[in-house]
Amino acid sequence: MSMTYVYFAQATPDHVKIGHAGNPWARMLDLQCANWHELRVIATVKCESKYAAYHLEARLHRELSEHKIRGEWFRFTEEVQQRMAMVCGEEIYTRAMVEP
Repeated sequence: MSMTYVYFAQATPDHVKIGHAGNPWARMLDLQCANWHELRVIATVKCESKYAAYHLEARLHRELSEHKIRGEWFRFTEEVQQRMAMVCGEEIYTRAMVEP
């Protein structure tokens, strides 16, 4: 089984994308061509399977739905930041697009 991640990616200080991918850093490179803001992975959660990552992502989307902008994009409010810290623990990054 391959490792899959739920990731939080930032385009602006006020917006965050919550998604899942086998390699979130490569996913940001794919998405970058369609976004004029620099995308960066700011936090990840390692999941044992794509199934587990999908369900964690869906749960986060439901729990944070009041902050949803569109699709997988959310306002990066204090509540969203707190939930990210609870779920991701130590897997929060400070450098743009840096794979651990």
